Amino acid sequence: MNKRLLLKHIQGRTDYEESMEVFRWIEKSPDNYAYYEKLVHQLSALTFSDTCEYVGKEELEEKLRKVKGTGNNERIRRERRKPAKVFRYFPYAAVFLLFVSLAANFMQYNQRSRDMSAFRKALNVTESDKYYYTENGVKGGVVLPDGTSVVLNSGSRLVYPEHFDLESRNVELVGEAYFDVVKDEDWPMIVTTSKGMKVEVRGTRFHIKSYENDDYEQTTLFSGKISVTKSDPVSGEVVFSRELKPMESVNIPDSSIDEISFMEMADTARTVAWKRGELIFEKTPMDEAVKMLERWHGCHIEVSDTSLYSLRLNAYFTSESMIQIMELLKFSTPIDYEQKDQNTYVIYGLGR
Repeated sequence: MNKRLLLKHIQGRTDYEESMEVFRWIEKSPDNYAYYEKLVHQLSALTFSDTCEYVGKEELEEKLRKVKGTGNNERIRRERRKPAKVFRYFPYAAVFLLFVSLAANFMQYNQRSRDMSAFRKALNVTESDKYYYTENGVKGGVVLPDGTSVVLNSGSRLVYPEHFDLESRNVELVGEAYFDVVKDEDWPMIVTTSKGMKVEVRGTRFHIKSYENDDYEQTTLFSGKISVTKSDPVSGEVVFSRELKPMESVNIPDSSIDEISFMEMADTARTVAWKRGELIFEKTPMDEAVKMLERWHGCHIEVSDTSLYSLRLNAYFTSESMIQIMELLKFSTPIDYEQKDQNTYVIYGLGR
């Protein structure tokens, strides 16, 4: 049986003839039914459709009875474990370490030095500045000279002075971080990104996401107040300015300020799910999901079929390995993959 047809049927998108083909195949053996049932359960953790219609055992048996014109089918009615209800996210129990210590060899050190040199140049910072840097696949935290705590997501870099001056507390960020700023009304903290966003605070908790390979920047306020401005990276001209209230979030695309979006009641728990060791996809485009997986697992993913970028994923991961995630993708979506080396994966459509 073609897996694409089974997925289409679970989505409720098959016509009468296609549905009959699926029913006949399911009826042929208990193994076929078990495979179908397993596919439904797998899709409870990950799906590529916003309108999936999941089918439980009772509904399936009713459809089979209608197709066969009989009220009884012993092979289908044999005792089985009743399928669990399907939820958008499957609750995996996991613990994810926040602070990770890595041993680096000489080549890694050299690469890191090259990365930081490029980073310093991009942010126009001096050699006297201090920095905190998390590799892909690593999360970490740092306490700044004033006592402010910062938790950084994978692939993030924070630059700050050894001692803040008397006028302001200036730091630069590339990547994603959660700030818990020590309050001082007369001593503002100013967080600047390489893309031209500036967040001014005087004591609050907030989140910034500003990766260089993303096509947007985002900041979310948890408590207190912050002032957000956006400047043109080339001219330096301020093109956007706004003060956020608690629970508000602003999303600033790189392409056009006309497409800036606000959310008055942001899902703050989901915004910093990465701090709890949770990787959540919610209608996430495939290209965005690929970047998130690369940062999360410190790997490289090649997409050989650009049409796959039209897929949107819903999923919840915690302690799953990259292989486990790829196997789930393979089983639950119309894609396959191969592992080129220890850290490189290629995904492609089934029709390659």
